[in-house]
Amino acid sequence: MMCGRYQFDADAPAFGEIVRGLREAGGAFCSGEVFPTDRAPVLLAQDGAVRPAAFVWGFPNPHGKGAVINARAETAGMRPMFREALRIRRCAVPTSGFYEWSHDGSRRKYRFRAAHADSLYLAGLYQYFDGAGHFVVLTTAADASMQDVHDRMPVVLRQAEIRPWLLDNDSVFPILEREHPALTREAQQEDAEICLW
Repeated sequence: MMCGRYQFDADAPAFGEIVRGLREAGGAFCSGEVFPTDRAPVLLAQDGAVRPAAFVWGFPNPHGKGAVINARAETAGMRPMFREALRIRRCAVPTSGFYEWSHDGSRRKYRFRAAHADSLYLAGLYQYFDGAGHFVVLTTAADASMQDVHDRMPVVLRQAEIRPWLLDNDSVFPILEREHPALTREAQQEDAEICLW
């Protein structure tokens, strides 16, 4: 599984506006390490503006237990589960970085983050199931910063790409096909999650 956990630090100044908007709306969300099926912040396009919402990470799995948390960028437009969402229900997932584990036998945990910023936004898709918002993270082939750890990585959005990703259909495939922003990585210890109300 690629991108099975990520970090959202609600106290980070970069996320102040997002957190204020969610608290005003009264939605619960997790801060700290975010796990599949947690409720976490996303950014959506609503009435031509970018607004925060708290959605569940993962689409219900149509084949049984668990959740589908990722979608391959290369095939999302062809898969019935993701095709319509890629066209009209895109989201941006605010993070402080995402996690991956080495596959060399050591199972070392790494956090990947933006090289020159405190925030990292991932491209996602969302859908409603029984009235509740759910999202998945889009993944693509790993770049040089990740290839020795995993062959896949999340699609990372530059700050200037958030609005085009959400609002401009013509920007979708150029964003999915371009090179990724530079990432750095650091070894991590296990952290606890905190859910905020």
